[in-house]
Amino acid sequence: MARLLTLLAIIVSWVVFRANTLGGSYNIIIGMFGGNGFILPELYIEQLNFLSRLGVQFGTLNNYGGNESVVLLLSLLGITLFLPNLYQIMSHEVVTLDIYNHLSSQKKAWYRWRPNFIYAGFTAVLLITALIFRDQPNEFLYFQF
Repeated sequence: MARLLTLLAIIVSWVVFRANTLGGSYNIIIGMFGGNGFILPELYIEQLNFLSRLGVQFGTLNNYGGNESVVLLLSLLGITLFLPNLYQIMSHEVVTLDIYNHLSSQKKAWYRWRPNFIYAGFTAVLLITALIFRDQPNEFLYFQF
């Protein structure tokens, strides 16, 4: 639950940095939490019609990428919330923070860092994926300040 709340806090705080004005960021945050209503793609009206009693509307969404986008977002959410973080992976190394020292005394975990060809291959796949899916460069985060 703590990871989910932390992720939610980060997502909401990004809005403040990316919006043009504080008023604009307020409107976006209200919209993120359903202040303007919820609209789902028409594609799901048969499966999720019971949600219409709760005020959910079905309509055409301009930025909806299809089922592939939903699967990708849910997969990335699972990776973010449930896979080990860098401190957990590197916990047996000398340079880690003291907060994870109790992990180094435990048995070797499957995610423990071991410099080998498997990790190199995995890192290469991540790099190639990042290069393939990169979009136009965005402005620096603090360009408005």
